[in-house]
Amino acid sequence: MDAAYQTGVLRVDEAHVTYPLVNLEHSDVTLDRWRAFVQRADPGSRDRSGTMAVTDRRGTMHAVIAYRIADDLRFARSLRVGEILMGRLPGGTLPRAILACAGRLADELGSASVQIDVLEDALAPGDR
Repeated sequence: MDAAYQTGVLRVDEAHVTYPLVNLEHSDVTLDRWRAFVQRADPGSRDRSGTMAVTDRRGTMHAVIAYRIADDLRFARSLRVGEILMGRLPGGTLPRAILACAGRLADELGSASVQIDVLEDALAPGDR
């Protein structure tokens, strides 16, 4: 991962710090609903899910990743990244940090593949 960013498990007591990122993408989600989501997405939970935060050296949060382990017909275990909430920054450093985080998570969780959901409206017009 790029030295500019670090990743770690997003704790419930940090949910309010990442809420502005959530609100940018999902304006209908309340802070209480976001906290409940983070609490349910516990890495030790039965559904094998979690949330990770990407921060800079100052501790400012720039992105949140929500993931779960899914059974995949071909690979058996696959890391499924269903949400990537991030601010729009120039350059590719933050997206590379997110991809590196997903790769490390897959290794740690014994997943043979990584699937990332991308919403159509997140794509640039020429990429659709």
